[in-house]
Amino acid sequence: MKNLFALLSITIMMLFAQVNTASAISMAAIKPANTTVVAAKEASSTSVVKAEKGAISKGLYILLAIIGLGFVGVGMNTDWKGSDWIITLILSCLLWLPGLIYALIKMKNYY
Repeated sequence: MKNLFALLSITIMMLFAQVNTASAISMAAIKPANTTVVAAKEASSTSVVKAEKGAISKGLYILLAIIGLGFVGVGMNTDWKGSDWIITLILSCLLWLPGLIYALIKMKNYY
């Protein structure tokens, strides 16, 4: 039991390390404001813009969904905007399984 707990805590720390590395890399790749505005105008005129990449790693997202915190993963990937994370929270309160299913369905929007 002690070894299982140690393995689980090491896995969680490794997942959080990936999150910090990914956020540092994304902060280093900041584009000038003019190119972002032009790209957004072109994208909005042609089609719906999909999320570029998830804010957290896919493994951490799935882990959060499994342990009942899928709304945190959805919220972090949407910057807490919109209603997807609220829907996931409500569904997670309804016996965990509906929230897990909804979070896994929403995962395709981020990865």
